[in-house]
Order: sequence, then structure tokens, then C-alpha cells
Amino acid sequence: MFRIVIVLLLFPFLTYSQPDIGSRLLKRAEKALRKEFNQKSFGYHLIDTTSDRRLYKLQSHQKELGYIVFTRSKGRTEYFDYMLLYNEKLYVQKIKILQYNSSYGTAVASKRWLKQFEGNNGESLLYGTDINAISGATYSATSITNDVPLVTLWVQKTLQQK
Repeated sequence: MFRIVIVLLLFPFLTYSQPDIGSRLLKRAEKALRKEFNQKSFGYHLIDTTSDRRLYKLQSHQKELGYIVFTRSKGRTEYFDYMLLYNEKLYVQKIKILQYNSSYGTAVASKRWLKQFEGNNGESLLYGTDINAISGATYSATSITNDVPLVTLWVQKTLQQK
């Protein structure tokens, strides 16, 4: 009886489910994750959520792969959704724009440009100095440049508290 109670109490912490981000965004995220890890399926354990961020522990075949945050940032006129993948040391391993709605500033979705954020561990970044400027994407690029260190610090703080 005692063992059953313990299992029932721990069950919410052991379950993995699909992120609540919408099926289109999840398909795009998982496509990037499959390329990154050469795995077919992933488990997500929700750690924390705010109004615009969701932090999950990422797992595949009982192996922990790191952490993933689904978040959004603001371009000139509209918000865009992206994911940040963190390794076990909480450095940015990959960043991927999942949905960009505006017709202006789409260059921020470039893999080559986004690669500049890899390795960030929360240190502040300056657009135009640390991160290359993009013609026609100033608002979106500045927004994501300011946002990545803030999200990274939030992840670090959240995981320290758990």
C-alpha cells in the first residue's frame, strides 16, 4: 500500500507528454530535433511555464538530451515563435524560428544567422556588435538578441529552484 502511494505521488513528475504549443509548431520543432539528435521520437516533461515561455526537459529512449524552451518575441508588428534548445550545462545548443508571421524581417530565421546564439549561457548580447546586424530585420533581430540571454537566465534560475 505504501509503495502505491509513493508511486501515485511521484507520477506527475515522471510523466512525459507533448508540449502544448500547437501541432504545426511541434512538427517544426521535432523536425529540427530529429536532425540535431538523430532520434525519431522525444519525450517532454514540463518544468515551468509563464505567459509566453514553456520550459521542458527533453528525453529520447530514456536518455536525457537537455532542455527546450518554446517562447516568442516581437518583430516590428507581430510576434514570432521560436525554440531554444539547451545542453546539460545550460548553454544554447540550437535555436530555431518555428513561425514567423510578418512579411518583413524573415532573415532572422536564417540558420546561419541564428548560429551566432549557440553557446550563449546568459551573457548579454549587443545587436550589431556581438550579433551581426541584418538589413530589413532590425526589430526582430534586436528583439531576439535581447531575448535569448533573458530566457537563458530564466531557465538557469528556474532549474536552480527546482
